[in-house]
Amino acid sequence: MRNPLRGTVLITRPEQDSIEIAQILEQKNYQVICEAFLKVVHEDIILPDLSLYEGIILSSANAVRATKDQVKNFDVPVLCVGDQTRDEAARAGFKNTHSAGGHIDDLVALINIQPKARPYFYVRGRHISKDLKALLPDVHIDEIIAYRTEKIDKIMVLTRQIIMRGEMSHILFFSRRTAESFVAW
Repeated sequence: MRNPLRGTVLITRPEQDSIEIAQILEQKNYQVICEAFLKVVHEDIILPDLSLYEGIILSSANAVRATKDQVKNFDVPVLCVGDQTRDEAARAGFKNTHSAGGHIDDLVALINIQPKARPYFYVRGRHISKDLKALLPDVHIDEIIAYRTEKIDKIMVLTRQIIMRGEMSHILFFSRRTAESFVAW
């Protein structure tokens, strides 16, 4: 006999970014709904010659998705904030990827132990939780804003009904901006 549901969990990320945590929650007998409360919009950018850099710094999987079609040199070292970003970079074709462990402070520590003969190229979103360049004043970092997030206009009817009926037992937020978008909804 199957165990009863433990509750309904709303994961406030796009489905492609929620698969792993959704599977874990479903194995623990939670009903899972994935609904992004922010949409990612790629900026119109042109990447420089990445071979001129010591490495690329990526602070999110969205940075990988926003730039992967322009990359010509997949051998350049890629320093990623966490495992999800590293995995996305590897799927995009990067051959030399490193995960800092999941937090911007871990990424700072990883960068601090890397060679610094040439600058680093930082691909990021418009909205950041911490200023990486300010955290690394002795490291030459060029950066580009490759994407931005915008609040969504509407959510699925089923999600709205479950929330309005008070049947959502847990809501997972992965950023301050996502929580702000949820509250504004």
